Amino acid sequence: AAEATENDQVNANATVTDFVNNLDNAVNSNNFSAISVYIDPESSFYDEQASFVSTTYDNGTSETLNSVDILGTEIFDDSTAQVRTAEDFSVETNGTESQAVYEGVYTLRKVNGTYLITGLTIE
Repeated sequence: AAEATENDQVNANATVTDFVNNLDNAVNSNNFSAISVYIDPESSFYDEQASFVSTTYDNGTSETLNSVDILGTEIFDDSTAQVRTAEDFSVETNGTESQAVYEGVYTLRKVNGTYLITGLTIE
């Protein structure tokens, strides 16, 4: 059982890391499909992120990922998981640059053996 859990942790972490690594590309090119593969299409988070990508792009905002670190991962018996991250983005809007540094808590659900993101809380 420990092996399965370890494998689940690796898979959940990979989903979140891939999502974050592709987020700036999605936003900067108005390309939701760059991140949609990591999101549960049945979740409200899916629609929220589709809207976020197009709105952010339309606002002329670009993002650059500086770093993402996995702080902790919990795997639950009901095929869900929670992954906590530390993320650091540079955000530029109309020539004004700012830093967005935060911790995120992602919730995931296992769908056909793959963890997909169902939600995100920013802390």
